Amino acid sequence: MNHLDELRRQFGISGHAGTKTCAGYPGSIAGLWQRFGRAGRRASGSVALLVTSSAPIDQYFAREPELALAGAGPLTIVNRGAERGQALVELINQRANGNAQFVPLAGEYELPAETAVVINATSIGLGDADRRAPIAAESLRPELVVADVVFNPPKTWLIRTAADHGCRTIDGLGMLVNQAVISFKIWTGIETDAGVMRDALEEFLEIWFT
Repeated sequence: MNHLDELRRQFGISGHAGTKTCAGYPGSIAGLWQRFGRAGRRASGSVALLVTSSAPIDQYFAREPELALAGAGPLTIVNRGAERGQALVELINQRANGNAQFVPLAGEYELPAETAVVINATSIGLGDADRRAPIAAESLRPELVVADVVFNPPKTWLIRTAADHGCRTIDGLGMLVNQAVISFKIWTGIETDAGVMRDALEEFLEIWFT
């Protein structure tokens, strides 16, 4: 591909280093790592170059390249149903180059000592501020980050209990707003003010749910 050869020349990439040029995001983090891993197999130094297209996902990773390269620590998926839980684990491991494992939920889940981040990704607590998430409250520790995707009410049982235990908390409103900020930027290229967007959302929810 002559245009890729020209890009290598413009970037000053010589034949002395192992190089790999990827024309467009391949569709998964695992695929990107696989392609980049081909660089440098026969050389001590290597260069991997991602040439992005105008596709929204390409443009997103062009602006936030660290998200494609940072990776993540081990993940534990806790779910009542083994079939859906295991399917999610396989998806994360295969498509996102992750390190996930499945643990079936039986009663209240006791957070392991090595846990750093806890996320309730279910609808438990939606519309019911007192609905208890199946997490052993005594296993919450001040060094944990605890997030809940439920945005109504924003102060769920999990968020309130985690705060009482000294945890750093992230409510569902913050997740919803920041998801909207990222999506708006991908599709329009325009930066938005998350604070203004959150204020508008809080006002809307207060009126809507009164």
